Amino acid sequence: MDPRWLRHLGLVLAGAGIVVGVIGALALGRNLTPATTPVDDGRLIQSGIYARVRHPIYTGVILVVAGYTLWWTNWRDALLVGWLMMLYFGAKSGAEERKLLAQFPEYDNYRRRVPRFFPF
Repeated sequence: MDPRWLRHLGLVLAGAGIVVGVIGALALGRNLTPATTPVDDGRLIQSGIYARVRHPIYTGVILVVAGYTLWWTNWRDALLVGWLMMLYFGAKSGAEERKLLAQFPEYDNYRRRVPRFFPF
């Protein structure tokens, strides 16, 4: 069993994920959609948290799930779950980015400047 401090780190990661995801959702405002297709009359958000990462909501979900797993199981499972979530959201964000690029020509420059999930 992992040490208690490591399990508590899972709670911190999950809490950070909730904060990041909520900030990302609020920053999108009326542009928020559950689909990978951007809203027709939307605009490309590049400020706030979106100046640091392109997909903060996905980042938030990855952190919540990995943190929760770390809290309830162990660091190996948390790494595996985090990696699997990154693969899933990597594929989902790829599909979304193709649609964003078609709707917003400036998205190409944006994705070159801003990392996908984590600012490092």
